[in-house]
Amino acid sequence: MGKKLDEPRVSPFDALRIARLAKVAPDVQTVEQPDIQTVKQPDVLVTGLAKSRDPRYVKFTTYIPREMHLRAKSRLVSQGRELSDLVAELLDGWLAKQADV
Repeated sequence: MGKKLDEPRVSPFDALRIARLAKVAPDVQTVEQPDIQTVKQPDVLVTGLAKSRDPRYVKFTTYIPREMHLRAKSRLVSQGRELSDLVAELLDGWLAKQADV
């Protein structure tokens, strides 16, 4: 027989989320957060998407030595930055140099 339509969808991760939330804030009810965040800036309303959903971004995969990745990631976390920001910064610098050649 088919599934009943009124049954809620259950993820295998639901139990983990509930357990984590119960430890952090046992009296708080959870509310699902949307992927889109709206930020008010002076005279401009900006809608921010997660990079994975933002059409201005593409996924970029490369291989680097594990130790280099760990050192870079550790330094970036301490600075409150993301690895993708560093890669974009380095590529911008490289592209600027290439324009001068």
